Order: sequence, then structure tokens, then C-alpha cells
Amino acid sequence: MINLFNTHIENLSIHRVGNKSRNESTFLSETPYGLNDEIMPLLKEYFFKPFREKEENYYQFAHEVDLEYNEMFNMATQIFTNPSEIHTISKKITNHLLNNRIIHILKMVKYMSLILPMFLSIIM
Repeated sequence: MINLFNTHIENLSIHRVGNKSRNESTFLSETPYGLNDEIMPLLKEYFFKPFREKEENYYQFAHEVDLEYNEMFNMATQIFTNPSEIHTISKKITNHLLNNRIIHILKMVKYMSLILPMFLSIIM
């Protein structure tokens, strides 16, 4: 289990990823939102609660060829390499999610189109 006692949240970069298939764009905050002592414990509880679960199932970055080709991994690495740029990098992540969301939906549809006929033939 991860010990989160000494963790803290200094500020928030609040962005919204639109739906590209509906011609929605992203909302990117110009500056990070500063937190006060009253709201920080609430946000800490909200964001860190999943990490306190007893079963430690966390997501890992992956790529078919090499992890270096995973754009999200590279952006996360940049955050740890240069923490002062976290707000700028978070904007890049938001745009990356907007531009790649449709690809994941298409992959899921392709997968379902392969699996559904097999499932239906098993039922019938």
C-alpha cells in the first residue's frame, strides 16, 4: 500500500476534453487554480482515495514496440523531470486525449464487430 500521509496538492490545472466526433474542443485553463487550506483536504481525499485501496491494481503505460513511443508516458516523464512545467504539459495531455479519443472508440467498435458475431453464434 502506498503511504500518502505527506502528500499535498499545491494547485489544480482544470481542463475539459471535448468530444471530437461532436466537434467539441477542449477547455484549457490559462493558469493553475490555487488552493486554500479549507479545500485542500477535500481534494486530497477525493484524488488519493483510490490509491489507498488494499488491492493495488494500477494502470501502467505500454506500447507495442517500445515504451519510448508512448506519448502519455513521455509527457508524464516530463512532469517529473521538470515539475515547474506541469501546467503546460497538462495542456498537451488534454489535447492529446482529444485527438486520440476517437481512435480508441474505433478500436473498440472493431473489436465488438469481431466478438459480437462469435458471441451470437454461441448463444444460438
